[in-house]
Amino acid sequence: MRLIITDRIRLNQLFEYSCYLLLLLFTFGRIAGPGYWYVQIFMIGYSVAVFTPLIVSTIKSIRGKHAFLIVIVMLSPILNKLFINSISIIEMGVYWVAIFGCGMYFFYAEQLNTRLASVLYIFSSVALIIINHSNSDTYYLFDGILSRNYISIYLGIWLFVVVFAYDKKQGKPPFLIYVLYFVSSVLSVGRMGIACSGLLLFLVVVNRFVNPSKIFTKRMIIRLVVLFVVIIVAGFVLDNKYYTLIEDIFYRFFDPGNAGSNNERKAMLIQYFNAMLGDAKAFFLGLKTNNISPNYYHHNGNTHNSYLMIHARSGIVSLVIIVITMVYAVLYSYNSKRKDLSFVIIAIMLRALTDRFMIGDIGDIFVAYCLFCTAEYFGVNKGRERRL
Repeated sequence: MRLIITDRIRLNQLFEYSCYLLLLLFTFGRIAGPGYWYVQIFMIGYSVAVFTPLIVSTIKSIRGKHAFLIVIVMLSPILNKLFINSISIIEMGVYWVAIFGCGMYFFYAEQLNTRLASVLYIFSSVALIIINHSNSDTYYLFDGILSRNYISIYLGIWLFVVVFAYDKKQGKPPFLIYVLYFVSSVLSVGRMGIACSGLLLFLVVVNRFVNPSKIFTKRMIIRLVVLFVVIIVAGFVLDNKYYTLIEDIFYRFFDPGNAGSNNERKAMLIQYFNAMLGDAKAFFLGLKTNNISPNYYHHNGNTHNSYLMIHARSGIVSLVIIVITMVYAVLYSYNSKRKDLSFVIIAIMLRALTDRFMIGDIGDIFVAYCLFCTAEYFGVNKGRERRL
């Protein structure tokens, strides 16, 4: 019996460490530049070798009238590949890896290593900021491959994993992890990253420290002051000219030059919908990306919207299901007293409005949580909660 328990512990450690390895590859793999597809192939092969027993046993346990939702979401990219061809085989493989590898294990694991998750989150935060500020052109994260906006995306998914790990132990995540996320987003200068991380920090502060009978508690005021000081100091340390924080870091909110970026996104959105609504096959199965405006190519294949990319690569049915599962994930987490987790889900959903990181990218781990969370919300697993 002791040997069986030991083997089970070791197997769970293998699964968990493998998930963190894949997360790190998602986060830093594009350092390889054009060779990133080798990284993706390794991720697919490694996941098949490690997670196959877990995948088989878990899929067998998912039954019920709502299980078809997961099946549709998983098969939709295949239909897209056959009839539209806006998703590559490698991207499809990475999508399935994230869903049935990391996502499935994170959701069904009995507990996760909160210390390891937190350390890797902190490491990723520091490393991404250093990489960005060491580039000759700080607009890019990995030498012209991705913009610095992706710092808040990668760290948002890492934060989600850390909060979920604490939730497994029914513990409260440290307040400073939200502060770190906000500071990292500020230093990366992305407007939506700053807005979403700021909203998340605000919701956590209100939930934890605001007393209904006394709006501002002493503890909350002290922590807000500390947060303000940290941001100011960070702004001065990273700027040799010692500009004010508003001028130096938040300038993109007020720079008239950013109107062009907003107009391009608006034009892309309008032309995408025109192309989608003008073709029934494209509406149901997805949109081949060369059918939309040249603005798409100006952004190097980035629609700057995860929901558009979900539709482009898997069709309208998959998009509707995924969005519905996200909403249910918020309700499930909030109603089960996991408010921090529900706040993080809301922040990621909002962040997805202005950049692409789902269907073949790190955000698929978040999509997986929403899918399996909805499965349990509707009792897909016959009213019982499966744990590894």
